[in-house]
Amino acid sequence: MRYRIRLSAPLAFLSVAMAAILTAAPAVAVDHEFTSTHNSGSFAVSLSDAELRAGGLGQGTFVGRYTYEMHLDLTASAEPLARDFTGTIVFTGLGGAELTVSLTGTAHLRPNDNLVVIDGARLEVIGGTGRFADATGGGVFGFMGLLDGSGVQGNQLIDVEAIVTRP
Repeated sequence: MRYRIRLSAPLAFLSVAMAAILTAAPAVAVDHEFTSTHNSGSFAVSLSDAELRAGGLGQGTFVGRYTYEMHLDLTASAEPLARDFTGTIVFTGLGGAELTVSLTGTAHLRPNDNLVVIDGARLEVIGGTGRFADATGGGVFGFMGLLDGSGVQGNQLIDVEAIVTRP
């Protein structure tokens, strides 16, 4: 007597089990520390356009080597020798991926030192491209610009301390 083994039932069960295992589970978001200090660049303030623009080169954890472009819109502040601001910085990594952050805070003029200083501004990650697509997070931002003889431009350093979350 010959017995036939029905393979279709075990294969169907195995197929369903494998499909359940291989189905993509929701991605777990991962936090990355992004710190960067003593980056170099230049800046210019336009009082007629009420803006501060800066750019330069830097290196930081998570982002690696990058260039950055910053644009801040300045408004009147209740503090003397200061301007409140909102704006953005776009950090561009070596591979061309961009990390975009928004900034909110107050810039202070220290005329005796020829400095423009931002300390403890709020930084919020608002997205990016490439490996920074769908990034979120936040932290603090600092800026120190040394004015040259023109009084409206000079060299500057930025300081970033943030947590960037990627899915």
